[in-house]
Amino acid sequence: MNNNELKVGIFRKLLVEAHKLINRSDSLANLVLGILDDGQMTVSQIARVLKSNRQNVQRIANELVADGVCEYTDNYFHSRSKILRLTSKGRKIWKTETLSFAKFAMSYTSPVRVEDLANIMRSLEFMNNSWR
Repeated sequence: MNNNELKVGIFRKLLVEAHKLINRSDSLANLVLGILDDGQMTVSQIARVLKSNRQNVQRIANELVADGVCEYTDNYFHSRSKILRLTSKGRKIWKTETLSFAKFAMSYTSPVRVEDLANIMRSLEFMNNSWR
């Protein structure tokens, strides 16, 4: 992983940590897509990752399914808790969002050293964990 990829990853993590602190729902859909890019999960699992309530994540998930960006599949471990995953349309949208986000992140982080961003991220995680 080169420095630019690391900066984009750290910047994305910073935004996730900032979201956890302020719990803004307008960015929740993008965060859900980012989590699902790594694999499929239940709504409850996504809510735990985001430290958000399940009802908010369920609402966003239902909207993403209605838009054809995500889909529900059967969960072999739990009959009532469906698995949420990206559709091919969702993967295309996420790829476009990721490229746009990378350009945005680089425009803000290019003058900042990776070590400084990592320190900011650790500080945000510490604050988030302290407020539980």
